[in-house]
Amino acid sequence: MARNPQDINPGDVFPQRNLPGDAEKWGRTLEDRVIALEKAVLADRSSILGTNRNIAATTANIEARFQALTSNVFPVTFEAEGDGAPGFDRRVGFASVRVPTPEGNYRGYVVTATAIGSCDLAFTGTFPRLGCLLEAVYTYDGEETYGSSVTATGGRGSVFASRTEISPDWFLYPLIPGETVWVSADVWVTGNLSAVASNKSVRLTGTVLFYK
Repeated sequence: MARNPQDINPGDVFPQRNLPGDAEKWGRTLEDRVIALEKAVLADRSSILGTNRNIAATTANIEARFQALTSNVFPVTFEAEGDGAPGFDRRVGFASVRVPTPEGNYRGYVVTATAIGSCDLAFTGTFPRLGCLLEAVYTYDGEETYGSSVTATGGRGSVFASRTEISPDWFLYPLIPGETVWVSADVWVTGNLSAVASNKSVRLTGTVLFYK
């Protein structure tokens, strides 16, 4: 009989049984079960080999798609700190960054940005709030050609804003290398004219993903 799983053969010929009469039925049943087990092992082995081939093919396909995707995008991460707005009691700060378009015939971009503003507030009366204007604008030849903004408000001396901006289908093609995506966050105190801000902080972070 075969000893190694790779050598299993349900067609193996068992030695002639020479069991006593009462044990003959038991021997035949055992032989049948061994053959059935060998067939099941072979079927499982074939299934596993087929699954492995499918996994290898799928992995290769995913890798090829990933390579194609990464070769057609160019991500740029950014971060900026606000200036603290010295001399302005109600201005928390302004942070901005310009991300230049890379070389390579990119046809559009996706901006994801977040802004966090915080400060200590001294006031009388109604509790003031913070407002944040978060903008993402594409500039061409020094002029704003496309962009949008979102305004968020927050209380207790802090505000959080987030924005995702996708360039429209009608946009310039290709994007001109050196022209910029300008992202900015402007944070101020609102809701109480007596409020004075101190210990001001504005932080802007995100990614511009250029794609072909």
